Amino acid sequence: MAKWGGENLVEPKDYLPVYDDDKPFDPRPFLQHGKYQMFFGGNYFADKLPPSSCWLVWDKDNTGNFADCELVWTNLPKAVRRIIYRWNGLLQQDMKHKEYRYHPTQKPVPVMKWCILQAGEILTMADPFMGSGTTLVAAKSLNRYSIGIEIEEKYCEIAAKRCSQEVMELDCEPVKKEVLSQSNRMEL
Repeated sequence: MAKWGGENLVEPKDYLPVYDDDKPFDPRPFLQHGKYQMFFGGNYFADKLPPSSCWLVWDKDNTGNFADCELVWTNLPKAVRRIIYRWNGLLQQDMKHKEYRYHPTQKPVPVMKWCILQAGEILTMADPFMGSGTTLVAAKSLNRYSIGIEIEEKYCEIAAKRCSQEVMELDCEPVKKEVLSQSNRMEL
């Protein structure tokens, strides 16, 4: 919990559990699906992944006890890429449009959009551990198709709600006032 002079600044969120997060992860079954793959936290199971020339590095531009970066293993045919995007507890890159945190390992939508764009013109993607659906929200904003899978029903509901929320653009002509002709005027 963040403290200032011994006082708590905010109460920590009580997130739903992340199932099997404490168990070793084996990414190998996923490697046979699709042209490109990306695994956040790939540094924790790099021994089970093939060598890669392209790791994506998300520099969180933060301080304190939070990790400075997250590493994403990919099989993209390019060099290492880095994005700097602040995600430091209460502080976020775009404080005017601050994202609500639904999930303990949630990523910001702009970071996920950047990751998707690294793969080029891929039109469909799958996130087998979608959490609160940030990958799906990012894909939708880029006019891409996505499939999300999540074991916790409440996170599925959150993801569905996030994907259904959208601000529609107003695309219509302004209403013009009709000028009444002489024949339409009534005499009093």
